[in-house]
Amino acid sequence: MSAQYSKQQDDSGQHGQSQQQNPPPYYEKDALTAEPAATVIIRDTQLQPNDYLTLAIFATLCCCLPLGIVALIKAGEVRSKFSDGDMAGASESSKAAKKWGIWGVIAGIAMWVLAVVFLIVYIKLIVDPQKAEAEQTNDPTNDFSSSYQ
Repeated sequence: MSAQYSKQQDDSGQHGQSQQQNPPPYYEKDALTAEPAATVIIRDTQLQPNDYLTLAIFATLCCCLPLGIVALIKAGEVRSKFSDGDMAGASESSKAAKKWGIWGVIAGIAMWVLAVVFLIVYIKLIVDPQKAEAEQTNDPTNDFSSSYQ
């Protein structure tokens, strides 16, 4: 290629110039080279707030159904708001899911304690006096004495 360039220069009448002063067009420094454009993806690295889904499920199944359902709804809102990019709303729903879940567990435990207390009271105040009365009178129609021995 350099021989052809030199020959073209000689034919055009530019005998006194060297090749370094007048480089061929494909060696020009001002030539633009284009590389493939890089795609830049900017991701928000914020973490999703805790949705307290396990607490909501526990409160629903084991403790207090109404409060647990509210906690489940709030836990679902956390994920949907986070995927929409609403970090403030997701954080608020997370706090609400935690609050409803905790209150559901507390209400469920309170109901279980009350049920056990009522059962004990029922046995001690209602069944035991009837049993004692049946034993004292030996009433054959009241058969409590045979069932407790």
